[in-house]
Amino acid sequence: SLEEIALLLRSISLSSQKITIRVQDALISLVKSPQSAVTLKGLDMQAVVINSSGGVKIILQDLRSAVPKLRLSGTFMADPALPLISLDLRGQGNDVPAVRAAALTLADDMPVVYKIFDILRSGTVEDISFQSKGSSPGDLGKTANMKIKGRLDKGGILLSRLGLDFRDVSGDCKIEDGILQGRDLKGGIMHTRISDGKLSVGLK
Repeated sequence: SLEEIALLLRSISLSSQKITIRVQDALISLVKSPQSAVTLKGLDMQAVVINSSGGVKIILQDLRSAVPKLRLSGTFMADPALPLISLDLRGQGNDVPAVRAAALTLADDMPVVYKIFDILRSGTVEDISFQSKGSSPGDLGKTANMKIKGRLDKGGILLSRLGLDFRDVSGDCKIEDGILQGRDLKGGIMHTRISDGKLSVGLK
């Protein structure tokens, strides 16, 4: 519950108003079940936990891992009194296959994650932002609450229902109101090159 999350974060802050957490060259395993685990190797992280009457906030100043290749920053906030929970993440140069494997392993109860990565297969996301908020932890994973924007470089996009497999795709993509949209897309399909392409796929 939201109250349990806030209590856990307050315990991490040792009841201090502000505490800084630093991790260097670590190996961390995220285990959802014995069959669902993701290991981050060469992890460096710096975060600040802020405890106030308005809830608990974690400011992720920088997170980088060597395997899988990740670079993230962002803010997580939990305030049971409102109630409000929010997550705002930003990333740079993240490897799609590595993120895809981790997301599909850990998010087996979120159909939208499967739908996104059934379409997005490879490449690099040069810049990405993720925003979601709600009144309970489960709201963060709801398609209607998610806003994702990013720029794909040399990506692979598969529209399996249409039998279309695009390769070497670059362009701007976003997910909002349950719709995946792409614009200014460049890439190839079979023996044809495309430019200034557009894409719109419902995820609900």
